[in-house]
Amino acid sequence: MPSMSQLYARVFVQILDSSISEDFTCRHVFEDLLKLCDYRSGVVDVTREALSRRLNIPLEILEKAINKLESPDSKSRDQDFGGRRIIRLDDHRNWGWRIANWEKYDKIKRRVDVAMRVAKHRASKPPAKEPHQSAEEIYQAYPLKVAKQVAIQAITKQLANISPEVLLAATREFAKAWESSPDKTFCPHPATWFNQQRFNDSPETWKPNHGNNQKPKINPRNEGVYAGDDYGAAAQQKMERDSLAAQRRIELKTKGA
Repeated sequence: MPSMSQLYARVFVQILDSSISEDFTCRHVFEDLLKLCDYRSGVVDVTREALSRRLNIPLEILEKAINKLESPDSKSRDQDFGGRRIIRLDDHRNWGWRIANWEKYDKIKRRVDVAMRVAKHRASKPPAKEPHQSAEEIYQAYPLKVAKQVAIQAITKQLANISPEVLLAATREFAKAWESSPDKTFCPHPATWFNQQRFNDSPETWKPNHGNNQKPKINPRNEGVYAGDDYGAAAQQKMERDSLAAQRRIELKTKGA
């Protein structure tokens, strides 16, 4: 089965304005040779009889067209081969040809193919978002919505060096890590998170730690007073103990008197 490159041949519109366009049959034979030639070398290595059968053209008509395509043409735009369109592969046989200037035509074809692929890719690609639109979308994906103006500025700054898609994906992953946590006390502000480029950190560090979930620590300078969330309750308890101790000392002094 022929490869994709052999299933078509690019025929330039310019051929309609060439010197062989005046001969309808000659032009058609040349276009058919472009279709049949090897796409890598531009060679058509078949006999005239086989070509006649393949193209369904009477041999005598094909002979006239081939003779004209082999002959010099002073009216041709390209005179590299004296205006000839096809070149005989061997002098000792009257069949087998190579398309003249095939390398030149192939380079033009490749440039056109590349331009068409690029145009097709651009047409299929969604239009790029404006920086402020991307920054807004990323901000909305962040789990904590505070200080929006400075957050947008921080996001926009990072978008100068990282694509919106990558930054948005990292932000969504960070938000996912905080989904199960109703308490956002220890969630960094968005401006801080983006300015410090924490999106580059390991996702393991994104999990909420709520102050590392540590138990209240005893203050060594004041035994009985705790640091952390239980500070107020512990202080109240100490005050009550101190009050009871002071009252006991007064009672003891009274009895002693």
